[in-house]
This record gives sequence, structure tokens and C-alpha cells, in this order.
Amino acid sequence: MIKAIIFDFSRTLLFPVDENYKGGLNDLYRLVKDEVDFNFNNYFYLNKSVLDAANKLKNSFKLYIFTTETIQEDPQIKNEIEGIFSKVFSAKSIGYNKKNIKSYQFIIDELGLKPEEIVFIDDSTENLLVAREAGITTIMYEGFEKFIQKLQELGVKF
Repeated sequence: MIKAIIFDFSRTLLFPVDENYKGGLNDLYRLVKDEVDFNFNNYFYLNKSVLDAANKLKNSFKLYIFTTETIQEDPQIKNEIEGIFSKVFSAKSIGYNKKNIKSYQFIIDELGLKPEEIVFIDDSTENLLVAREAGITTIMYEGFEKFIQKLQELGVKF
């Protein structure tokens, strides 16, 4: 039985405004955040469809974010995610990157759950393979409709 759902942040919950930008979102954030007139929304947007779905799920499941760095701490968006997710795990703060099984084992231990009680949603095949190796059920984020369909196939009701 699923008890927790963990979301990746970049390219799952947060996307670049420039659809042609292929680099890392944390890299882009570091590049632009100190501009005098920096406005987060000029460079990034939150995936409102996934956030709305998560908001509906938070009453039935514990929701978390597992991200690489700290872009989610920007004051311009932090309050939009705080009320939905119980905790944010950052690979940078736990000391293991998302391609290291120890990062998932750390999260499993922190949550006090069995791996099979956790679902992890990410856009990176490599991250998902490592999470699956740790025993976590995984979903490749390939757009909102597929995301909802895959959750429903796991028995998640909205």
C-alpha cells in the first residue's frame, strides 16, 4: 500500500520558461538569481496541474520533494509548495546525489517506511533506475496525463 509520494522538482514540478533551454534548472537559477531586477517567473514556472493534483493527494498520502539543490527555496515560490509537501530532501544537503542508492536508502530511513510503500516521480531514467534498485516504485514523468494515468494504475485515487 502506497503511503508516500516523492516528486522530483526540476522538470516535474518546475520548468524553464524558455522551452528550448536544455540545461540544468539549478544552473540557470545560479546564473540569473543575482540580477538586480530578478523575477523568478521570467525564467521558471511551476507545473500548476501537478501541484493541483498533489494538493488533492496530500490528504491521503505524505508528499515529499527530492531535488538536487536549493532552487525550491527561492522566496518567490517557496510558499507555493510549502503547504503541499511535508518535507524537501535535497541531494546536496543529504550528501548523496540522486544517482547513488544511498540517497534513496537515506530517505526510506527518514520516512520510516518500507520501500514498496513509496512512489518516486522523476524525469530522469537514471535516477528512477537507482530508486527502483532501492525497492521504490517509480514513475517516469512524461507529462500530466501519463502521470495521472500511472498513479491511477497504482491504485491512487484523486
